[in-house]
Amino acid sequence: MALAAALKADFCEIYTDVPGILTTDPRLVPEAQLMAEITCDEMLELASLGAKVLHPRAVEIARNYGIPLVVRSSWSDEPGTRVVAPPVQNRSLVGLEIAKAVDGVEYDADQAKVALLRVPDRPGVASKLFRDIAQQQVDIDLIIQSIHDGNSNDIAFTVVKDLLNTAEAITSAIAPALRSYPEADQEAEIIVEKGIAKIAIAGAGMIGRPGIAAKMFKTLADVGVNIEMISTSEVKVSCVIDQRDADRAIAALSNAFGVTLSTPKNQTDTSHLPAVRG
Repeated sequence: MALAAALKADFCEIYTDVPGILTTDPRLVPEAQLMAEITCDEMLELASLGAKVLHPRAVEIARNYGIPLVVRSSWSDEPGTRVVAPPVQNRSLVGLEIAKAVDGVEYDADQAKVALLRVPDRPGVASKLFRDIAQQQVDIDLIIQSIHDGNSNDIAFTVVKDLLNTAEAITSAIAPALRSYPEADQEAEIIVEKGIAKIAIAGAGMIGRPGIAAKMFKTLADVGVNIEMISTSEVKVSCVIDQRDADRAIAALSNAFGVTLSTPKNQTDTSHLPAVRG
């Protein structure tokens, strides 16, 4: 993959013993289906979780240099799976083969938070909340559940600002019903916060390198930025912060990890994606 990037190739084909990227391990599920296309970001998550068809570093190079990948079988002429890269970025080829722990800082200001406090700690509560939200076509990003010493939890989640009113209305409708649970000693409380932003560090180089998240948290603490929510994966650490602290946080993280800010965009959670052959 590094050679393809250095040569500025139109695409890179990788031949292996499987027909492409499958929806799950065919050794466990014989009905596993071939995926015709997948994004680099999705493939990075899958590769980091054990899908050995592609090394995370190869996917990261493809993403950074805008080179489409095609995973095909060595034993057939089938088209395989196309791993789609974002538009070409103007990046230096110096140090291409050296994996940095963090490759970019991402920022998304189109975020709002809804928190449901004192939710009964029993099966089915979270399921009902997020089922009703999903039925209204509201996409959830980060989800955090805090467990109390008693019989209640706090559930907080983020949505894009345009869908905040819908998410708040659904949550408000559910809250009174939760009061009927035997362990509910008081009605669930709803808190809505609009002035937040999500900032994240990303890179396949984080895999197998302890301390990256700790460095991020310390960097934010050193410049007085409070973290409200945290979400992690093998290749990304995301934090929800006060939107007023965003510029300071971006500058501090970019300096700490020696990277530049990626193009701001809405980031989606890919943890729901199915595993592939590993």
